[in-house]
Amino acid sequence: MERPLWKTCLALALILPGCGPGMEINSPKRVVAQKPMHQVEIPGAVLRGRVVWKGPLPAVEGFLGPISSLSEHGGGVRLPWANPNAPRIQGKTKCIENAVVFLADEGASHPSWTHPPVAMVTDKFRLQVEQGEYTGPIGFLPRAGAIQLENRQDFFFLIRGRGENYFSLPLLIQGKPLRKTLEKPGITVLTSGSGQFWMRSYLFVTEHPWIARTNAAGEFEIPGLPAGKHHFKLWLPNWQVLDREIDAETWEINRLEFAPAMEKSFFSNFTGSKAEEVRLEASLDDFPKATPKPRGNFSPLSKGQ
Repeated sequence: MERPLWKTCLALALILPGCGPGMEINSPKRVVAQKPMHQVEIPGAVLRGRVVWKGPLPAVEGFLGPISSLSEHGGGVRLPWANPNAPRIQGKTKCIENAVVFLADEGASHPSWTHPPVAMVTDKFRLQVEQGEYTGPIGFLPRAGAIQLENRQDFFFLIRGRGENYFSLPLLIQGKPLRKTLEKPGITVLTSGSGQFWMRSYLFVTEHPWIARTNAAGEFEIPGLPAGKHHFKLWLPNWQVLDREIDAETWEINRLEFAPAMEKSFFSNFTGSKAEEVRLEASLDDFPKATPKPRGNFSPLSKGQ
């Protein structure tokens, strides 16, 4: 049987320096809290708030797997990897980091853009968004805006976009960035097509700049809002696994499918340039429940947990 091209590329990449024993492996690091860094100031009202967790905390388990599920690494050391969608809930305060709040008015648009450019970076087997001073799993860009993708690791990665924008990009050369334009508004999920099932980030492509993510204190701010009553949504990814795609040769996890994200609506009324303060909550009951798909006699505890 003819060997798939991407597997050949992966095999070639592995003979380069830096892929042997002693390479640094880390689970996803803590994100840096976002600081306001607007490119264009838009006059108007301001929505400020905090997002907190209410009730019992979720029980989120991690996974075990080699650095790639593909045959070249399938027999390697199995390492712990964090669930990429685990909510970041801060200690006693229960403030939630990396929750997304956005204007959901139908037909809302604005010609100006207030967020820094987006770079997607692969490094130490993580896929991260770099936007201004922020580093983490969430990025914002305007419709038809471009992202830069850069591989900072001596390893072959295939990055896939799914959701509203569908694409695959091979990152063959370390330190050589690629650019990709995202034409369709909505959420694009970026994952690995080269066997790193834990790598996952989210890009929100919007027609307007009225979107924010929370910092480590659960705080967010959306400036420049027009007067009137507006519909907003609170968004968090779902950590519950619906399905696990298993590599037929190595029997390691190759891809994860998660339950739908949480979205909660709320409304705020603005007069002039006044600021509105809100407190938003998320709980276990807000997340769609996941019923894992059966996998015959395969036990995820033995090969995929």
